[in-house]
Amino acid sequence: MKVMHIFGGIRTFKIAKWQADQGIDVHNVIIEDEKPFEAYFKNTSMTLHKNNLLTKIYERIKGKKLLFFRMHMLLYPFYLRLISKAIRQQNPDIVHAYRHTGALLAIISKKLHNFKSKIVFDYQDPWRGEDMRNKSIFHKFIVDTFYKFEKFIINNSDLVITQGEEQTEMLKKRHNLQDSKFSYTINTADTNVFKVYTEGREELRKSYGIDDTAILYLGSIVDSHGVGMLPKAAKEVLEEFPKTKFIMLGVIRDKAYWESLKKEIKSYGIWDNFVEIYPDKKGDIPKYVSMCDIGLILHKKGSAISEVAIPSKLFEYMSCGLAIVTSNLKHITRFVLPENAGVAFEPNSTDSLVETLKALIKNPERMMMLGKNARKAAETKYNWDADMERLLKAYESLIK
Repeated sequence: MKVMHIFGGIRTFKIAKWQADQGIDVHNVIIEDEKPFEAYFKNTSMTLHKNNLLTKIYERIKGKKLLFFRMHMLLYPFYLRLISKAIRQQNPDIVHAYRHTGALLAIISKKLHNFKSKIVFDYQDPWRGEDMRNKSIFHKFIVDTFYKFEKFIINNSDLVITQGEEQTEMLKKRHNLQDSKFSYTINTADTNVFKVYTEGREELRKSYGIDDTAILYLGSIVDSHGVGMLPKAAKEVLEEFPKTKFIMLGVIRDKAYWESLKKEIKSYGIWDNFVEIYPDKKGDIPKYVSMCDIGLILHKKGSAISEVAIPSKLFEYMSCGLAIVTSNLKHITRFVLPENAGVAFEPNSTDSLVETLKALIKNPERMMMLGKNARKAAETKYNWDADMERLLKAYESLIK
């Protein structure tokens, strides 16, 4: 079997690495600089396809906007050429395309050149703009247009990969689709990579001034993920536990939003209790996760994204043996509460979050027990091997 991956960042590299390790002929068409992902392709048989000039331009303009559009979208016609060339040369059985844009480019390439490869659309998360649908008639028009675009992609894909049953049901209902069109991965973690690192842990903690409980927020810093609760919650927690550290291992999707939160944190005089970490290499992330004690998931109730997205950080926390503190949303707590791997608080409630954190910090024995249970659940049930075996079977069903 030959598989070509189109775009997608760290998720792409995680999947491609596992497949390469199984002896599959894996190719990866990439937009961004590959150096941060080196741990995922070094010493594997994975072949990367890129255009150095396009990557250089992309790295300069990513995140910047031109009117309503992100400037890197101007590069898509050139990436379409790169994708078409790679597919024509390699003739893969499967083209696994990530997000709506990656899938659209793969579909256009197939239609233009009559390629025979099967298209797998990796849906990942809903578009953040969907939360604005009821804001105005204009926003409703934009989101409804996006839904038509999404339906075109799904109808022209051979398989849609979601991140769980909730996303599958949402798309089936939205577009009147059948089960046979879908499979899923819940984006678990590789327990051989995300694990409990004991060697060097204390030295790493000391280097960041951590000598008590370390509470980690990992992932996208956006409003729908509930990060806005953190400044006030941290202030109240620190009034009782002043040595607690809040570790921000975040991906800043909206710089202005994060700057406003930092301003609020500083206004409370607690910025010294926050640690920002931006690893140069993605392979360093597991050790930073493992040095912490509690992993936060703050997803908001009422968000189109947060109510169906199963966050990958959940399984990264669990694999590293952290006690989980999560919003009480069923699609997340179903992995946590039955395993006695963490505790839940009332979504959107800063008071409930504060009470939950304080109760856990007061009871370090329970915190440690929850973390051990989390690691055990990751090892035995919710792990990358199980996810990838399911994906491989889905591939095989397409090319029989």
